[in-house]
Amino acid sequence: MTTCGPVTKSMLLLAVVVALTVQGSAADWKVSECCTRVSTQQITETIVDFMVQHRNNHCVNAIM
Repeated sequence: MTTCGPVTKSMLLLAVVVALTVQGSAADWKVSECCTRVSTQQITETIVDFMVQHRNNHCVNAIM
């Protein structure tokens, strides 16, 4: 009689790694080239994340 414990644990670990990889790559990020103008309009949505863009060529300083 053989035990399948190590094989089962390995397969479970593989399934978890694959699930986390697929979930991480499914994130939909909006990536733009750069901001060329800014606005002082009040933000009404909830801010969950931001990026700082520094001035470079035709891009302006901005918080995205």
